[in-house]
Amino acid sequence: MRTSLPLIGLLFVFAGCEQVEPGASGTITLDPTVNRAEFDTLRITAVEDRFGDDTPLINPTGPGRRISTEIDLDAVDFPHDYTVGGGLGDASPTQSWYVVARLVNADDGEGTETSPIGTADFIVPSDSCGGDYCGIAMDVDFEIEPRVAPE
Repeated sequence: MRTSLPLIGLLFVFAGCEQVEPGASGTITLDPTVNRAEFDTLRITAVEDRFGDDTPLINPTGPGRRISTEIDLDAVDFPHDYTVGGGLGDASPTQSWYVVARLVNADDGEGTETSPIGTADFIVPSDSCGGDYCGIAMDVDFEIEPRVAPE
């Protein structure tokens, strides 16, 4: 019986272990004083907390990896069960992450200083990915609250 070498090579590639990228899963509630009718999108972003700096919470575009998802707000009921990240991908050298959820209008980019926001810290659960961290942190629950513009 003759076996093709390329076929054997493909078997080794597919037999390899894919890593689950960092992520979080839980329930988001909405403060009853938030007027959701002013917004059209729920944006959820998991952010590496490389420096323990809260600044990215306002506009999460600073250093560190980000994994995001957007959902049309018309399709969302609160409380809302969510998962962000956790797909097949790269592990992270950072175990501490946080998740940010905000109500925005799709054309506002990252939102405004008054976009309702909620956040929670989480720890990526596994360090069995070649010494890096991977997997989904469960029960990362939090509330989206209103914000007032700074004076």
